[in-house]
Amino acid sequence: MKINFKNMTINQKLALFTLVLGFLALFFRDPLKAKIITVNSSEIALKVQDKSSNISVEELADWLIRKKADFKLIDLRSEAKFNEYNIPSSINMSSTELLSLKSSKNGKILIYSDDNLQAAEAWYLLKSKQYKAVYLLSGGINAWKDKILFPSISSNASADVKAQFAKLSEMSKFFGGSPRILSGDNSASAEVKMATPKIAPPPSAPAGKGGKAKRDGC
Repeated sequence: MKINFKNMTINQKLALFTLVLGFLALFFRDPLKAKIITVNSSEIALKVQDKSSNISVEELADWLIRKKADFKLIDLRSEAKFNEYNIPSSINMSSTELLSLKSSKNGKILIYSDDNLQAAEAWYLLKSKQYKAVYLLSGGINAWKDKILFPSISSNASADVKAQFAKLSEMSKFFGGSPRILSGDNSASAEVKMATPKIAPPPSAPAGKGGKAKRDGC
């Protein structure tokens, strides 16, 4: 049976991806400690799809605005993409670098990439290393751009929807975004590419931990 990967939902992709990783776990060794990582693949498959393992971009934006500091935000994308734009307070790390992550096993870790698929690999890896509070940023950086930096609404939207959008617009402006009101139901204008904000924190935005070497976020 032929599987059309492009038409699969994110959850279906994650389920398939996790099953493959579960199989590979039989042979996967930690190169730093040279011992087999034991993982319950059934538990991982359920957890990756579980909403309790995902944090929405709106919730993350609220944490950053309130300067919540009880979590580590990790960007798994390439250094080039990270330098072009990253979510404030994020740290750039590759999946390989996660093997040497020094962090409390009980500390909250939120990971993101372009979408959920690559982040699921890192989630699986950290879980196998006994990190207990690992979360995926739902939709990754793409969702952050669509919902936080460039949220849009139809000019024909209801009063309730417009009221919710007004709150979202304030959040968007905090991060240097550009909320858009589309004329009528013209979805074509929603596809216009918007320039992401330059790497510089808003006036009162939470700053990343400085100094360093490890490509800290803004």
